[in-house]
Amino acid sequence: MREQSQPSTARILSSIRRLSRDGESLLRERPMDEIAHAKWIDRAERYLRKRVPNIQILPRYQLEGVEMPNLLSPDYKKPHPVDAAFARAESGRKLARKYLAICASAQERLELKLEEEVGHNDGKR
Repeated sequence: MREQSQPSTARILSSIRRLSRDGESLLRERPMDEIAHAKWIDRAERYLRKRVPNIQILPRYQLEGVEMPNLLSPDYKKPHPVDAAFARAESGRKLARKYLAICASAQERLELKLEEEVGHNDGKR
């Protein structure tokens, strides 16, 4: 079995930029597609955790910040299915925007690391 080498910082940075572009276009072109949002969020989270060192991403339930209704309350009314669909889509968009911000932060960190690597390599010559 062949051992895989780690991708370079420049390659990881390029992948995160592409991931960000994909997320932005998804939100712009398909704002109500909650399944596509969830797939992109999952893809972004897996890639960031795998490739960006020391990244800290809160659990999704903390990022969403959705307050659960008291289903046992006598005042609770089940939302209309259309309203529930709009609420889910909005929640997905908000979470996707937060992951875009995490991608932007990772991008900045990797750009700094790349500058350090380039500066360090220039100093050796």
